[in-house]
Amino acid sequence: MAQNPMFKFFMAALALSFTCIMIRCIYRIVELAPGWGSAQMSNETNFIACEGAMIVVAVVVLNLFFPGQYLTKRFAMELSSKHSNSSSMSSTPLEKPVKV
Repeated sequence: MAQNPMFKFFMAALALSFTCIMIRCIYRIVELAPGWGSAQMSNETNFIACEGAMIVVAVVVLNLFFPGQYLTKRFAMELSSKHSNSSSMSSTPLEKPVKV
């Protein structure tokens, strides 16, 4: 599955989405660190760029590279076979094999 070039695009999209969300979180920490009503809080340009744009990019990227199109039936079969091999060592009753 890792040889599939589209899967590599998905992994890059996931990394970009994660990075955008982390930038947003760091911005929120910096914005709220001085307290409520700080000068950074009233800067609308930074807010739009670091809050809104980062979330829009993350959502659009994950919609364009939707994970369901890369997690194929073959992947489910591999997951099921790995689970059946490890189920003899596992004692958790909540784990169920993936039906294909």
